[in-house]
Amino acid sequence: MTRMTTLLVALAAGATSAVAAPLNLTPMAPDVASGFIIITYNAGSGAFAASGFTQNISLPGPSQQPAGLRQFSLTAVVSNAGVASSGTLLVKTDFGSADSVAFQSSDLTAFGFDSFNKFEFVFAQQAGNLASVGSDIGTILVSPSLMFANNVPDFSQSFTNDPFGFGDGNADTFLIPAPGAAAVLGLAGLFASRRRRA
Repeated sequence: MTRMTTLLVALAAGATSAVAAPLNLTPMAPDVASGFIIITYNAGSGAFAASGFTQNISLPGPSQQPAGLRQFSLTAVVSNAGVASSGTLLVKTDFGSADSVAFQSSDLTAFGFDSFNKFEFVFAQQAGNLASVGSDIGTILVSPSLMFANNVPDFSQSFTNDPFGFGDGNADTFLIPAPGAAAVLGLAGLFASRRRRA
């Protein structure tokens, strides 16, 4: 487990429904955007589920392409205090081949939530063509129609954004670079800017 994931797990462990524990994830390429997501939570069983359709893929550089309206699904077991104990993620696209797996995991390593009806998850990649096995994968899930006090998710009660048979949720699922890789990229950018000035 990377240092970043360990820190995120520590932050998530303190999550409660009264005080949000955001992970403060930032989407970056490769990133699969999904929409029409239905979100449901059963406070009695702790079952959290989100399902919808992939819409587009942002690749490194200015490249973006359609994702093929393939499957986005995420499940988790979340206590009434807002602490997740397990979860699964499956994101399919047409990248590489039709209806191919981009991200897949049953290893949820961190969970957080924040205002503006935002849920954040970190999984360890187990299969897929947009990240190597063992990489940290982030998913940010939002829904404007969910109604909570101060717009902060409350797991003491059941909720859904599916009153009429469709959801208004959106998600970004993306590779979280390892801390060492982020540092190398930062140094490379600093070196490049110094070379341009010279």
